[in-house]
Amino acid sequence: MPVGVYIYGGGSNGGSSVDGRYNLSYIVSHATQHGLPFIAVSFNYRSSLWGFITSREVLGAGNSNLGLRDQRLALHWVQENIAAFGGDPSKVTIWGGSTGADDVGLHLTAYGGRDDGLFRAAILQSGGPITRTGYKQVPAQQHYDRLVSMTSCSEPKNGDTLECLRQVPLPALLAAFNDSVEADSPFMTVMSVPALDGDFIQGYGSLAVKSSRFVKVPILSGVVTNEGSTWIPDGVSSWEELRSYLTRK
Repeated sequence: MPVGVYIYGGGSNGGSSVDGRYNLSYIVSHATQHGLPFIAVSFNYRSSLWGFITSREVLGAGNSNLGLRDQRLALHWVQENIAAFGGDPSKVTIWGGSTGADDVGLHLTAYGGRDDGLFRAAILQSGGPITRTGYKQVPAQQHYDRLVSMTSCSEPKNGDTLECLRQVPLPALLAAFNDSVEADSPFMTVMSVPALDGDFIQGYGSLAVKSSRFVKVPILSGVVTNEGSTWIPDGVSSWEELRSYLTRK
């Protein structure tokens, strides 16, 4: 049977495949009732600090975009194992909503648009490869340095702050990150976006699309009704105010 692999959204700082909205149980049931059954796959991936920590040190160590690399590994797993569940590895569609759709777009453009044969089609709901990879007013390095300072890793014995962070007990890391319980906190914000790393993401999505550096597969793309209103401040009521808000961010 064909296979649908769903990547949930949640701003790259929330969400889980255990959530009933994201585990595909409803649509599998609905499709089966209409004689169009398929194998559904959902999975978890590291998010927030654990999946998208960014700094010179992280980029230099080749440890960027771990949440996206988790997803990529899951797609490889599907290719290797889905036949055992009755699925056809040559008929895989990747599918996502919101930041999950952004991630689908990033898989389309990953590694300069290299086709690893992981999917034959893609569905994007309210997202795509042209997505944010940083914030003008929230420098990632500044928050990485802050995390290092708060975990006593400023002057590690071997000079490697990233390796020092790896040795910090989880409770201590959580305590240092505890100002990020709100999704719009600066720390959460900067540690919840993919990074231009010259590897998984080799350039801006807009340039990748313009230069045709993406996997050439059929795409179904759309926008979830009224989702944009969630992100636009109430005070924005003209095109000029919208332009100012978008460029300011």
